[in-house]
Amino acid sequence: SSKQGNIMHDRRVVRGNTYAAQVMSLTAQAELQRAEKENDSRKKLTQKKAAQAARSRELLEEAKRASTPDPVDGRAHMDVQTQEYLEELKDKPDEVQQETQTDPMLDRPPTPTYVPFKTGRDADTQILEGELFQFDVEVDPILDVMVDRK
Repeated sequence: SSKQGNIMHDRRVVRGNTYAAQVMSLTAQAELQRAEKENDSRKKLTQKKAAQAARSRELLEEAKRASTPDPVDGRAHMDVQTQEYLEELKDKPDEVQQETQTDPMLDRPPTPTYVPFKTGRDADTQILEGELFQFDVEVDPILDVMVDRK
C-alpha cells in the first residue's frame, strides 16, 4: 500500500521472543476457535445423550422390579444381598493366631582386626645408650648462657 506507518502498530507483526512460539495467522486462529467451539458443542451433546440413556435405563429397571406389598403386622422388609457372590457382613474381622519358627542363629567367630597391607621397604636404625644426647653434659652450656644474660 502507499500509506507508510510504524511497523510496530501492524497486527501482522509478531513482537517479543518467537523462539518456541507457534505464530498463527488471523484466519488460522479463527479456524481454531471455530473448531474448538464445534468440539465443545459435540461433547455437550454426547454427554446429554449419555445422561438421558442412563436415566431411561434406570426408569426401565424400576418399572421391571415388582413392587412388594406392605409387610404383615409384626414383620418388616429387609435389604438382602442378591449378587452372584454373597459376602458375610461382620462387625469385626476374624483374627487368627499365627506362629513361625526360624533357624537358630549360628555363633560366628569374632571379626579379625583390620591390618592394612604393608607398602614400601622396612628400614631400621639402632641407637645405643649415650650416642644420641647426654643431657647433663650438653645442658650446662645452654643454662650458663641463659643465666648470664640480663
